[in-house]
Amino acid sequence: MTVEELRKEAEALGYSILPKRKYERLLPCVCGCTRREHLFKESGADIVDVLKCSNCGRSVEGKTEAKARHTWNLMIEGLNK
Repeated sequence: MTVEELRKEAEALGYSILPKRKYERLLPCVCGCTRREHLFKESGADIVDVLKCSNCGRSVEGKTEAKARHTWNLMIEGLNK
């Protein structure tokens, strides 16, 4: 059975097939701390996710938690260069 056949069969039964989301592990902060606060902040009409280091206070924002995690890792990689 191909994926398309499986998808059509699931739809006929009232289900849907969703792709698995990739979970991105967070890198430790440049200060060495591995704990972060997960906050929410209103930005106009939107609510954004904020990841903030519990030790030094570095923080990043993202529209979703996954984007905030990705932005955090990009920031840490940039600071480690």
